[in-house]
Amino acid sequence: MAERYRPCRTGLHVCGADEDANEFFTLANYPARDQAEANAAFDRARKECEAGAGEPADFVVDLMCAGDISDDFHVTRQMLPRLAKAVHGVSTDA
Repeated sequence: MAERYRPCRTGLHVCGADEDANEFFTLANYPARDQAEANAAFDRARKECEAGAGEPADFVVDLMCAGDISDDFHVTRQMLPRLAKAVHGVSTDA
């Protein structure tokens, strides 16, 4: 079976948990050219998309730094389209 958990080295990694298989899986990677770009994308995404305290979340967004997780926040499935826009610096204001 192919490995389902494959985070990028530097950037944002979106992952979830497969309860049946008892393992994590990668939903999306948003690689960055450098850590400064990754940090800026993470800050934008967190501001726009972080699930509120006590709100059930479906996925975790990891800030990857040289292959390690340096920070994270939780998001709901409904926020995924907004997350993609925020990562790329597209305004999500309605």
